[in-house]
Amino acid sequence: MGPRVLFLSSGASYSGEPPEGCPIPEEWTGSAIDVLDIKRAYTETKRASEMLCTVYRHQRNLDIVIARCFSFIGPGLPLDANYAIGNFIGDALAGRNILARGCGLEERSYLYTSDLVAWLWTLLVRGQSGSIVNVGSDVAYSIAEVARLVSEVLGGIGVDIKGEGSPRDTSASYLPCVATAQELYGLTQNVDLNESVRRTAICYGWSAGS
Repeated sequence: MGPRVLFLSSGASYSGEPPEGCPIPEEWTGSAIDVLDIKRAYTETKRASEMLCTVYRHQRNLDIVIARCFSFIGPGLPLDANYAIGNFIGDALAGRNILARGCGLEERSYLYTSDLVAWLWTLLVRGQSGSIVNVGSDVAYSIAEVARLVSEVLGGIGVDIKGEGSPRDTSASYLPCVATAQELYGLTQNVDLNESVRRTAICYGWSAGS
């Protein structure tokens, strides 16, 4: 086998609505992509990149492991982009009410960057060649719960759920099954979400009582 490669892909590689009643497992292949929908370009790019990994593994004898990365929190997280928890922290640090733009029932999970680094190094060194492994947390929170948790950790800022009471958009849930990481490699989440929010806010100058 040739050089060792860890390819960082994304949970966005999974297309369509996840299997009902469970986080997304690696063996789920998703559904067909609508190639006329520009919003699916990112997913299609990730899937194509993973296929190229498979092609090069066979043609060039590369020792490739694919890590499908989900949602993370930690230093460097943008506070004004398309990351809900980053926006919530940004709102709190600016003294604004925390604004959740969806219905609040969409589900997310977050892995802190120190855990992320440990997981990626483990997969680089020990990951099975030709395998795909989900990387992320399997502890689910609704977006409303995330907003209220950030408020509680960072000092009781008000929370506004813009679409509260609206029908739930199940396709907006984004949760990995991490049984492969846990059972094959002994990987765990060591930093819970409360502590992750606190550490991230400190990196942006926050201190308790400020």
